[in-house]
Amino acid sequence: MAEVINPLNVLRLMRSKFLDTLSLSETTVEEIDLAEKLTAILKSCAEDGKYDWEVEDDLVFDDDNERNEETVEGFEESSSDSERDEDISPTSPSSSTSYDVSPMKKPRSEPSMLQKKKGVDFWKSGKKGNLRLETVRHNFRFVTSRTQLHRYERQIIESGALNEKYKSIREALLTCFKTAKENNLVVHDRDLRRWAIEENNQLDTPITNFKCTPPWLWKWKKHNNIVSRKVTRVVSKKHSLEQQCFRKGQRVRDGG
Repeated sequence: MAEVINPLNVLRLMRSKFLDTLSLSETTVEEIDLAEKLTAILKSCAEDGKYDWEVEDDLVFDDDNERNEETVEGFEESSSDSERDEDISPTSPSSSTSYDVSPMKKPRSEPSMLQKKKGVDFWKSGKKGNLRLETVRHNFRFVTSRTQLHRYERQIIESGALNEKYKSIREALLTCFKTAKENNLVVHDRDLRRWAIEENNQLDTPITNFKCTPPWLWKWKKHNNIVSRKVTRVVSKKHSLEQQCFRKGQRVRDGG
């Protein structure tokens, strides 16, 4: 419920709360920082004349822990946002029904992009041209033909371009998040997801079917040391309206 307030009355009441139990001491840097933040809040409320209490989950940088650099290596290769089909097991038949299940040949598994790159690099490592297929197959059993090697080579080139697009999205998303935090705005996963999709749409050639899935977003947050915290704060009515505009889809960027 919004109330009209006078910051001087608030300061007087706050002083009376602590006057009997505390005494003045040397001012610390942390106290100066807290005073500046409280002053900004009271000043904003005084200008608007009203305030609101807000209690909600907010995404913030986890200052208690250092950035996990272990997630950096391999991030490019594992950034694919395409949906993977889940393993589907056949439902158990009822006891009254019998099935003749014939053994099926296990399909050949697709090698990883790293394995493909090693195979192609080895194939092209000949001093006078590409190595013979038999030589490549001796070291990389998954290789079956020269056509396959040429296909792997194209996939590697396309994968590199795709990784650059993901890198652009991740960096732009971090910029949006930092700007939102600098403006004291609450950020949720849905905001990150919307920004990421918008950034993808801004690319010259957007990533097909990019959806910013929960696993991709989770890894992005972990890489940037971003966690969810429940916050309770007092904000001016003007700030609440700004937050509502932000919720309706406005992107937050440096310079507007």
